[in-house]
Amino acid sequence: MDFCEILITDKTFVISPPTGAWAGCGAVIDFFGVVRPMENGRRIDGLDYEAHSRMAEKELRSIVNECARDHELGVCRLTHRIGFVPAGEISLFLRVAAPHREAAYAASRAIVEALKRRAPIWKRPIFSECAA
Repeated sequence: MDFCEILITDKTFVISPPTGAWAGCGAVIDFFGVVRPMENGRRIDGLDYEAHSRMAEKELRSIVNECARDHELGVCRLTHRIGFVPAGEISLFLRVAAPHREAAYAASRAIVEALKRRAPIWKRPIFSECAA
C-alpha cells in the first residue's frame, strides 16, 4: 500500500478533505464512530477509552495491511481516540480509498470489524447521574 496513517490519540481531531495520494482513487469512504448517548439502555456522559497504544498501533497496521491485500485498498487513515470521549463526539475516524467503490466499502467494513475484535482498545461507559 502506498500510504497508511494510523494514530491513537487523546486529543480531539480535525478531519480534513482528501488530497494528494487520495486523488488517484475512484472511491473514498469516510467512517465516523460517534459515541452514542445510551449504553445498554442507560444514559451515558461518554466513554472512557483505554489502549495499549504501541500494541494497538501495531495491530491496526496489521489489519490495514491485510485489508490492502484483500480489497485493493490504496490509501488509509485510521484514528482512534483514547481517554474520555463525550457522547456525540467522534471516537473513531476511518478514511479508505480504493480504485472502485466495492473495494472501498468492503475494506472499510473489514477494518472496523477487525479493529473491534483484535485491537487492544477497551471502552468503559461513564453513566449519567440522572436516570434515563
